[in-house]
Amino acid sequence: MDIIAALHLDWPNLIGGFLLGSTGAYAAHILYDRRQTAALASRLRKRYGKLARAYSNYRPDGSATGGSVQLTQKPDGSFEIVGLNLDRTVDWESVLRMDEKIENLGTAYYRYKPGKNHGVQYIRYAPETDELHVKGVRQSAGPPLEFHHIWRPKS
Repeated sequence: MDIIAALHLDWPNLIGGFLLGSTGAYAAHILYDRRQTAALASRLRKRYGKLARAYSNYRPDGSATGGSVQLTQKPDGSFEIVGLNLDRTVDWESVLRMDEKIENLGTAYYRYKPGKNHGVQYIRYAPETDELHVKGVRQSAGPPLEFHHIWRPKS
């Protein structure tokens, strides 16, 4: 009988402690994730904030495409990109995320406004020339298409 009495558990306190402990651990995890996300966004904004501006679009041979590109940095450190035609109408839109680990390299996913064409852009910032070098690969239907552009800051 003494063994059975010794095994008696205080169930209300045990359940209450479990609920409070698991709720506290969950809240701590959420706060930690938010702090890590905010720190990453801050580092990206500080490192790449200078890229938020207007660019002229050029082909690799140096000829102008006639279009331009506008980069706007978002609070999470990524960039909204808008590709504009010569008449300033929107041609395509994209979101660029710079890589935290690989310096000056980012990936963007573009979508043309009038059609269903879309794909991926690999963007490398060249600080020595203050240019963005872009390699685009179409992922939508049709024959494979790869293109290269150089985005130079507008004066």
